[in-house]
Amino acid sequence: MYFRTLFTNRRRSKLYRNKNEKLQEEFERVIICLHQSLTKVVLLHFVRMNQIISQTCTEMLEQRGYTVEQKDGLIFGKSIIDNIVIFHSDNGKLTVARILEFISQMKDLNINHCIIVQTEPATHVAKKVIEEIENIKIELFEEKTLRYNITKHRLVPKHTALSKAESIHFRKKYGMKIPVILSTDPIARFYFFQKGDIIK
Repeated sequence: MYFRTLFTNRRRSKLYRNKNEKLQEEFERVIICLHQSLTKVVLLHFVRMNQIISQTCTEMLEQRGYTVEQKDGLIFGKSIIDNIVIFHSDNGKLTVARILEFISQMKDLNINHCIIVQTEPATHVAKKVIEEIENIKIELFEEKTLRYNITKHRLVPKHTALSKAESIHFRKKYGMKIPVILSTDPIARFYFFQKGDIIK
């Protein structure tokens, strides 16, 4: 009786062990499938967000009066006044070294105006370098600010900068006691309005 019970217990233990191994294998297969599915979802989301950001950048340049074209993964804008290129910095925080790389590319392209789209805010030192650079215009935009075109919102009125002649006429007629729009305002940044511009 004892031997039979011992043998039975051993057999049960082996069955349990085999069952546990099968469950473990099944669990691992489920985890792998979930991981693959989530990877695909994240990748699709990343691709979709890049498409949306690219579309917003294109619209922004067009609304500034540029003729837009895409080449070699970059977005270019051409106008009578100047040419512009949009870079995408997706390697974490924007550093001085990365900015110098973009400036080198701009020189190769013979362009002195660019927009850098960044995943994270630039470092303090990098911002300081951008402020001190002469003869080169660099604009910084975070990805999250380009997930939609703010000018298309129903509560945002149309903004247009007056021409030089219109600005002179306006100043003569109304003076300069008018509301001020900050250079950090999202609309001012979207259109790249400059200090002294009069916005209608």
